[in-house]
Amino acid sequence: MGGGKNNRIAHCRQCDGHPYDKVRSIGIYSHALASAVIALKTTPSLTKQVHELFHAAFLRSGFDEATLIIPVPLSRQRLLERGFNQAEVAAKYLSEKTRIPIDAPSLVRTKHSQIHRVGMDSKARFLSVQNAFKVVRPKLIAGQRILLVDDVYTTGATLSYCAKALKKSGALEVNALTLARAVIKH
Repeated sequence: MGGGKNNRIAHCRQCDGHPYDKVRSIGIYSHALASAVIALKTTPSLTKQVHELFHAAFLRSGFDEATLIIPVPLSRQRLLERGFNQAEVAAKYLSEKTRIPIDAPSLVRTKHSQIHRVGMDSKARFLSVQNAFKVVRPKLIAGQRILLVDDVYTTGATLSYCAKALKKSGALEVNALTLARAVIKH
């Protein structure tokens, strides 16, 4: 295909140097999308419109070669507090829609961290999740093309440490799809 204006993808360069290969989102974390993400933290469901937007974002992402979907895990403490993993809710929907298998148990969060606050800078976010993820079933990860699913991409810290653990266990590729992307003003 040609390289016309409609085929170009803008790169913000914020992701350069991260262990994951690519990340895409439905859109910016604001207005109705932010409300949907916030609601997902208390109620384990998404609206039909958000489901459709998430599937459309997947179709536009170029991640159709993924062989396994993995939701970003919560710490045991956060899972007990919330009662469900919001990333897993989104991942299950995407798995059903795409027929790509989901594997929630293979990647675990080994360390509980504070809830990310709006004022937390990039360095603090990276430190809060440093070495917080571990692959407990590496044989199921080796050779896979992983699609990580999470609710919000802010600095890339969580996705980076998840991708690092997955690649260390032999994942061929780790891409990520999130519901929303926060815009950080410098």
